[in-house]
Amino acid sequence: MDGQVLGIIVQFAELGGERGFHSVRNAQHQELGMVDDLGRSWRYQAHAPEPDWLGTGTIFQGARAILDLPESAEAFEVPIETLRSERN
Repeated sequence: MDGQVLGIIVQFAELGGERGFHSVRNAQHQELGMVDDLGRSWRYQAHAPEPDWLGTGTIFQGARAILDLPESAEAFEVPIETLRSERN
């Protein structure tokens, strides 16, 4: 698991506003859930009308829960351009 990308957190912010959320995606860029600006996290379930609420905490704690990662997983900030180049 060392050095592997296991997930991606993408921050979205309202232009000129104070609201936002974080999209949590797997290494293949498939959106699996979200963490809102209050730290509440939800995991999307296929064919379910509503996502599953996982809890409240930090953005990274929510992302770990959504991705089902161990506590030893680490996060690194990368520029959006890096993600764009990986997809091409």
